[in-house]
Amino acid sequence: MENPFKSVENRKTRIALTIGTLVVAAIVLFVVTRKMKSLFAAWKDAQDYKSEQTVLGLQGHKLTYPKQWYEAQARKVYLGADWSWYDWNCDEQTTMNALTELRNDLDYLELIAQFGIRDGYDMHGFIDSCLNQGEKDRVNRVWAGYGMKKRL
Repeated sequence: MENPFKSVENRKTRIALTIGTLVVAAIVLFVVTRKMKSLFAAWKDAQDYKSEQTVLGLQGHKLTYPKQWYEAQARKVYLGADWSWYDWNCDEQTTMNALTELRNDLDYLELIAQFGIRDGYDMHGFIDSCLNQGEKDRVNRVWAGYGMKKRL
């Protein structure tokens, strides 16, 4: 009896399955690696923001609002984004209102800290996908009026 694994057809099938498996594994590895890099970058940014918050606190800067306010604003920014499987919509006005109510750089850093990472995005990712450059410029002008150094 002939060994079925030695036939040409079976070898072709094995080769095709091996190549298919390797392609799928490479795609999965690529996606996981990209996601891990993104999460690590967001975590590193969060650490940098905490360090910057500490420095501003030592310089005498104070938060304008109680901590719960920042949590509520972060929730507004998050809920202002309408996620659906076919489209991405954003309530730009809600996002801009949340940002223009900030009065100093420490407020901005606290809002970023309270937002954290949601659905794989930090607050910058949400803002970048929600506001166009003109809307960011309007927020930046308001912040400049308050003497803030941070910009979108």
